[in-house]
Amino acid sequence: QTFAGELTGGFDNLPETNNWVCIYPSSAQCSSSASTANIIAKVTIGHSSLSGIKRGDLSHIAGTNHPMYGIKNNVPKEKTPKFKMSHLYALVALEIVNVGDGNKNDDDQNITIQSVKFTAPDNIIGDFNVIVTDDKHSFSGAGNNVSSVELNGLKEADGTTNITIAPHESAVLYFAIKPYDASGKELKITINGSEKKVRMPENTRFVEGKKTTLRVPVKLSYPKESTEALAFL
Repeated sequence: QTFAGELTGGFDNLPETNNWVCIYPSSAQCSSSASTANIIAKVTIGHSSLSGIKRGDLSHIAGTNHPMYGIKNNVPKEKTPKFKMSHLYALVALEIVNVGDGNKNDDDQNITIQSVKFTAPDNIIGDFNVIVTDDKHSFSGAGNNVSSVELNGLKEADGTTNITIAPHESAVLYFAIKPYDASGKELKITINGSEKKVRMPENTRFVEGKKTTLRVPVKLSYPKESTEALAFL
């Protein structure tokens, strides 16, 4: 896609070769530091609340809350830079697995998923200042940050209300968060109001442009309640 905007100021006396950084979308004008060659941009990552998400669907992982970046170095001043864009957010694939119960009738073990909440110990959604360099990026809060993502009004792939998971089957839900190091940290997963705290293994990182799958095995609590309370394993 070709950039149709206009760049102004400081382009009359460019060096013979230049390094370019593209960040899209950015919610504020980018700034740079001549001493460190860093580019600082303000971006919005993810949604704190999503409704109507379908099982296995990725179509909502796009748009203004899912920024991208590109870097092109050593571009001759008379040339127009072209960028290979990469994601600035980390993609979470939350896989909910109905493990069933060998002591019960499978027909009575379907789990209906109505809502899911993912809570981290750090702010993972909202506005962030990001410093973009060739080899790494760093994020700092820029206001309007929260530490959780709520998925409500979940649907099957065909649009049917709620997600039903049969025994020994699973459903995957996707959402975007700010990249961060979760090594040894505690996350909270809440499904239909039932909460589980999960201590993440060492070297667990939610990395920009990468998918991290979190597998959550559950079964129905017994005696079965009308709210379908869950037992986490």
